[in-house]
Amino acid sequence: MQNKLFSVFMACILAMPFMNQIQPQWEALSQLYSVREKPSKIYHWSTFVLSSILVEFPYNFGAGTLFFVAWYFPIGFWRLFETSTMNNRGIYEWLLYMLFQMWWSTFGQAIAAFSPNAQTAATYTTLLASFVIAFNGVLQPLSALIQFWHWMYYLSPFTWLISGMVTNVVSGTVVACSSAELSVFTPPSGQTCQEFAGSFVSLATGRLLNPEATTACQYCRFATGDEYLTTLNMSFDDRWRNLGYLCAYVIFNASAAFFFFYLTKVAKNQS
Repeated sequence: MQNKLFSVFMACILAMPFMNQIQPQWEALSQLYSVREKPSKIYHWSTFVLSSILVEFPYNFGAGTLFFVAWYFPIGFWRLFETSTMNNRGIYEWLLYMLFQMWWSTFGQAIAAFSPNAQTAATYTTLLASFVIAFNGVLQPLSALIQFWHWMYYLSPFTWLISGMVTNVVSGTVVACSSAELSVFTPPSGQTCQEFAGSFVSLATGRLLNPEATTACQYCRFATGDEYLTTLNMSFDDRWRNLGYLCAYVIFNASAAFFFFYLTKVAKNQS
């Protein structure tokens, strides 16, 4: 289960450096607009911002799909479910990952819009991205996070992105503990493993692998993937809500790019 969690986490954080690669291009085009297109009044400033945002999406979808295929199928997520369920979950996983491509590009452009140059934008990006990555519940679950930082957990878009992607590929699966992951104990004399620990297992998570044994009881902490997800504050029922949240983050980033470009390039020059 943890391997699946971190495979999703790594698939997401690998995209973060790409933001630094589109910011110099944004800066160059922004300067070109300021010295040539704006004085000639060929088109409105909002047209420049909109076209700069939209032109990235075809590249995002193409490169993102290539990465998705090379990531999703070799790991074997698709083997865990029946054909109909596999197709539905695969489409959802791809759709959410494409929204993520839109998020990181608009996030990088929004930062570039209020930064004086590409070097400063890269510094801001590293700072803000570190908060997004650190407080999403993967490296530190919400239950282990100090109370002061709980607001950052709910604010981070990675919280909803990773929750949607992980629950989609983990929920409904059966957990098979390896021998190293089992908790082995001996019940009191005359009692089976079920008689001794049955009430505990019924209230907690996991299952007994040999309930009728009278020695060397084997307990697996999780019986299903959903029990594991509960410890991470994730639920399969929230996956479409999480997709909606990510759409809202994309819209917010794009709106911020418009606002900051107007504030730093249009209104500033007019004043």
